[in-house]
Amino acid sequence: MHVRKKTLAALLVTAGVALQPGAPAQAAGDTTPPTLNTPAEVGFVVGSQLDAYSGDYSQVKQLVTWSGSDAGSGICSYDLDRTAADSGEDRNLVSGTQATSFVATANDYDGAEGGGSTVMTGYRLRGHDCAGNTSTRTFGSRPSVFQEDGTSHDYTLEPALTYAGAWTGSSCTCFSGGKARYTTQKGASATFTADFAPGSHVAVVMVRKADRGAVEVRVDGRKATTVNLDRGGAGNRIVAFDRKVGGGSHSVTIVDLRGKVDLDAVLVS
Repeated sequence: MHVRKKTLAALLVTAGVALQPGAPAQAAGDTTPPTLNTPAEVGFVVGSQLDAYSGDYSQVKQLVTWSGSDAGSGICSYDLDRTAADSGEDRNLVSGTQATSFVATANDYDGAEGGGSTVMTGYRLRGHDCAGNTSTRTFGSRPSVFQEDGTSHDYTLEPALTYAGAWTGSSCTCFSGGKARYTTQKGASATFTADFAPGSHVAVVMVRKADRGAVEVRVDGRKATTVNLDRGGAGNRIVAFDRKVGGGSHSVTIVDLRGKVDLDAVLVS
């Protein structure tokens, strides 16, 4: 006589033990919450466009990435919230995702014009394992947008933004803050130097159009990449470069290789 063997998962269901969809059988005995590897990394999305500057704040796209592990039942899903100074202003960004990254819209508003309860303070990540255990981690992050003259809502970083060669100011509502600086001189450069917190990202915002040229981007004096501004999409207020830097003093320099190049803003997370 042939007897069909039941899987452990089927036996657990028969016994009345509920498992989350996709959960392995060992979930029933798992009482340990998952491990979340935070602080997560928060950078900027190359090719994204800053929203037009309102006078009070700028909106940018941040790429939030994280990881987690669970030796018992495995991780079934994550939730990500954006946090504010007043918890009543927190906003859920995504729930029940199995992805480990999310593109979030963030802003650099500092509350100076009122409404300080809405000031962004960072993100909150929740990880759910397949047995229903949950871990929560919060991590601070608010983008800083430095205009072409170095001004910003961030009064703590105190960076230096210096220019070498022939640069000219230009005004347009199409620029972040309404202004940018441009050069057509090969070899002209602009350097942003600051004392960064560990895990920070720095990004450069430029104009990308068919009539623009190319720049070499250097981090701490070493070539990081070449950006051809006449390729890869067109528009104003475009994030042309993003790089993670370690804690301490670092510099990012753009050098004109050919044609017209515009520096609109520098971002720091």
